[in-house]
Amino acid sequence: MSKEEPHNPKHYTPILQKPACCVPTTLQMILKRRGLKSYDQEYLGNLMGLVVPVHLKKHFKKVATAKKTPPHGWGTHIDIEQYSLDSIFTKLDLPLKAEFRLVDKFNDVADFKKTLMQISNDPRSDAMLCVQSGYLEGDTDPVNGHVILLAAADNKNVYYIDPGSPEEGSIKTTYSKLLRAMQRRGPKDWGGVWQIRQV
Repeated sequence: MSKEEPHNPKHYTPILQKPACCVPTTLQMILKRRGLKSYDQEYLGNLMGLVVPVHLKKHFKKVATAKKTPPHGWGTHIDIEQYSLDSIFTKLDLPLKAEFRLVDKFNDVADFKKTLMQISNDPRSDAMLCVQSGYLEGDTDPVNGHVILLAAADNKNVYYIDPGSPEEGSIKTTYSKLLRAMQRRGPKDWGGVWQIRQV
């Protein structure tokens, strides 16, 4: 039996993302943790409607590109039904379901903390956290949205894995700082907690 990791109790394996692939890479980490069939992040990204700027095409074998920012922005487009997480779970026959609690649904930091601790302590649940880059440790881009993985949550702190810097392992932050990063993203841009449940 492997030694318990205090800030990564579910033993997620950090994976480095390709450009604009934080969502599929975070899903990769969840699938690996659950022992489900593994898929390449580029393949998952394309199922999610991934679109990247032309100059980033060199990082992919096959990907949709655009010269101007698409109506739904760069990256994946899970807000469109055909690219939604549940649609992908059905296509890939994965026993998972996504539930979204957007940031405006949290009453306060205490409510936010309670939710993350419940997910952290539930072996049947994982959580993608959609934030605005630039408001967490190590972020350098204040413009774009970013998705990170909940690694652990305790009474004092919350820990996450950033697919943009997986070498750092689980990164510690405060509940208030994480909530503020979600608020900066806002509910219209899916800022919040994306819970992935086993069904």
